Amino acid sequence: MDQTVQRDGSHGAAAAIPVAATPAVRLADHPAMRWLSLGVRVVLGVIFLVAGAEKLVALPTFGHSIADYQLLPESLSNIFALSFVWTEIVVGVLLLAGVAIRGSALVTAAMLIVFLVAVISAIARGMTIDCGCFAGKSEPVGPKKVIEDLLLLAAALFLIYFPNSYLTLSRLLRREWELGER
Repeated sequence: MDQTVQRDGSHGAAAAIPVAATPAVRLADHPAMRWLSLGVRVVLGVIFLVAGAEKLVALPTFGHSIADYQLLPESLSNIFALSFVWTEIVVGVLLLAGVAIRGSALVTAAMLIVFLVAVISAIARGMTIDCGCFAGKSEPVGPKKVIEDLLLLAAALFLIYFPNSYLTLSRLLRREWELGER
């Protein structure tokens, strides 16, 4: 027998609605998930913004780092470096501001997959090169970089599925827009 709840909250048969029809808090809207999403968003945003800004200052060095992987023709390394740097900066800013979170996380995940392919390829070919992750810090490619990139990828995937968080510019602008319509 289905358990029912009356509209006034008491149990019984008259004017009853099924318990399953009562509203429940979705996991994505739970306050704990929103706080977790905020934390993940800020961490990813800071990492990508700092990494992009450091590489922008040392763009030729980052171009050489890309060429060292030997995955692209050397003539494309600088173009790739420039596009990656600006993409990292934009994604970092968007994540920190809380604008287009799902799209920013998707772009972040795509970049991390490219990073993973490059690092795993270098490891498989026995290369001992700098990963090029941060301009001011030399780090060799290796299992540690794979694990770091996998953890960052997990964080980006989390934001794709759970983009709702507190302290977003999108929510603030939406609220202002709704207030202005009244």
